Amino acid sequence: MGDKMTRMIDDVFKRKTIIPKRLSDFGFQKSAAGYIYKTEFLDGAFLAVITIQNNKIDGHVIDLTTGDEYFQINVPAMQGSFVNSVRTAYQKILNEIAEKCCQAALFASP
Repeated sequence: MGDKMTRMIDDVFKRKTIIPKRLSDFGFQKSAAGYIYKTEFLDGAFLAVITIQNNKIDGHVIDLTTGDEYFQINVPAMQGSFVNSVRTAYQKILNEIAEKCCQAALFASP
């Protein structure tokens, strides 16, 4: 895998600073490792799992029919109405988290 693939979640949160006190209001659960947020989407067909550890955000989409990670959302070559509808719904979740739990980072370093 020589190609450096930019994941959707990395794009959404590229210039954002997470504000921890807003996470629980949004629905994140505090865990030993950090914070976790889970939400089903597309009529319960998929599960978005967003984790935050040490101010680093990560996310996965699980296909609830198979229980497998739905990695296609991060593969630009994967096109079609189905994968695009999953992408769009996931992007909406990420954008909402960014809007409600983050602030724009004006500078690349503190």
